[in-house]
Amino acid sequence: MPELELRAPCLYIDARRKGNTSRLINSSCDPNCETQKWHDASTGEVRVGIFATRDIPPGEELVYDYFFSTYGVHKHAPGSFMCMCGSKNCRMLTSAPNKPMSPRRGEGSR
Repeated sequence: MPELELRAPCLYIDARRKGNTSRLINSSCDPNCETQKWHDASTGEVRVGIFATRDIPPGEELVYDYFFSTYGVHKHAPGSFMCMCGSKNCRMLTSAPNKPMSPRRGEGSR
């Protein structure tokens, strides 16, 4: 699992040294996936999973909004970036939402 690091003032997932292929999924303002935080009951670890929000046909790129709702954080991310996802719903400039999410409780089998 990628390390969680605290760098004032934001919490983020560091997948530079460790992680899986989900770290290669691109961002989009019209995502077909979403992030969900859940607790793995078998290990006690907190995990972030990426799940489809609709049926995705073979060959379609998996994408999610990098600025998903933050978990327990009520402030906007300190930075933004220019989005070039090409979606008709593209925001052009991204910033994190101000809406916290609560984690799911799971058996670790997701």
